[in-house]
Amino acid sequence: MQVIAGKYGGRKLKSLDSLSTRPTLARVKESMFSMLDAKVQDAVVLDLFAGSGALGLECISRGAKKVYFVDGNKAVKPILEHNLQRVKEDYQIIIGDYIFALQQFKRQKIKFDLVFLDPPYNSDYAKIAIKYLAEHKLLASQAIIAFESESKNCLPNEYSSFIILKNKPVGRANITLLEYCED
Repeated sequence: MQVIAGKYGGRKLKSLDSLSTRPTLARVKESMFSMLDAKVQDAVVLDLFAGSGALGLECISRGAKKVYFVDGNKAVKPILEHNLQRVKEDYQIIIGDYIFALQQFKRQKIKFDLVFLDPPYNSDYAKIAIKYLAEHKLLASQAIIAFESESKNCLPNEYSSFIILKNKPVGRANITLLEYCED
C-alpha cells in the first residue's frame, strides 16, 4: 500500500494487521481519486474511519488544506503517526468514537469540503455519519462525500440534501460520490 500521486507519491504505508480492518485497495483508491480530481486541492478533508490514513494522506499529497483523521480503534494511532512522519502539512489525528468527533467538529464550527467514509461494511455508521454531517451543517456548499461500500450494499438515495454524482462498482467494492446541496 502506498500513496499514488502528488508530493508524497510512492510513499509506502503501514496498515493494521487485523481481520477487523480492510485497507482500501489500490485500484479502488485510484478510481476514487480519478473521480474526485480537482476537488482535493485546498480542501478541508475528513477521513472518517481512517485506519491507516491512506485516503487522507493521499489528499495531503495532492494539496489539501487540512485533513482530520478519525478512527475509533486505538491500535491505529501508531500506524497513523508512522504514516504521517515528516508530513509538514496541516492535519489532526483523533482517536475515539466517530460521533464524539463529529460533535467536536460541530462545536468548533468546522465545515468539510471533502469527506471519506470507509466504515466496516456490515454497519450503518456511514448512514448515521452522513445524516449527522448534513443535519449539523458540517459540510461546505457542494461538499463531496466519497463513500465505499460493498457492491450489493450501495447507499440508497434517501437524503434530500444530496445528489449522487457517481456510483461505480470497483471489484468487490462500490464507490459512491455524494454532493451536498444545502437546503
